[in-house]
Amino acid sequence: MISTRAGALGAVIAAVMIGSGLRAEVGQNCREDAMIVFDASGSMSLADAEGRPRIDVARESLAAVLPEATHLRRTGLIVYGPGGSCFVDLKLRPTLNSAEAIQDIIEDVSASGATPLSHAVDTAVRVLGGGSRPGLIVLVTDGEDNCGMDPCDLGARLAMEAPKTIVHIIGFMMGDRQAVHASCLADQT
Repeated sequence: MISTRAGALGAVIAAVMIGSGLRAEVGQNCREDAMIVFDASGSMSLADAEGRPRIDVARESLAAVLPEATHLRRTGLIVYGPGGSCFVDLKLRPTLNSAEAIQDIIEDVSASGATPLSHAVDTAVRVLGGGSRPGLIVLVTDGEDNCGMDPCDLGARLAMEAPKTIVHIIGFMMGDRQAVHASCLADQT
């Protein structure tokens, strides 16, 4: 699990999505499809330490990284929160050069609803082939799952059923309890 303050969020997402080092090395390591799982739950409307809505910080951070990352790997998008209490919405299947499409989608999303992060990650695994081939999931969130699915149970199941899938959690503005709650999902994958 990677946990950061909002100011460094873009750098952390870049490290996960495109790696660090030379472009030639990055291109060789970024062949698997990826899914961004974007938290648009109600808590994302709260202010960060600088008084900006968390959802705006997440949007800006992704905007800085996605053009290069989606040029290197097919990337899709799942959004959770708006649309119902525990709503998960597959917005885009993995597509090459999807930065503009992803940015347009998340720009139009308003923060509301609950936090079904485990259900959203489970959906992303299915979109990526259910673990039958390598895949990367990047969950951008500020909270813990409050929709009845335990991230630790999901992590244990994914370790057995989808060992080629790696889940990274980019957590920001999270308290210790929230970070511990989500970290086992990343740790087990």
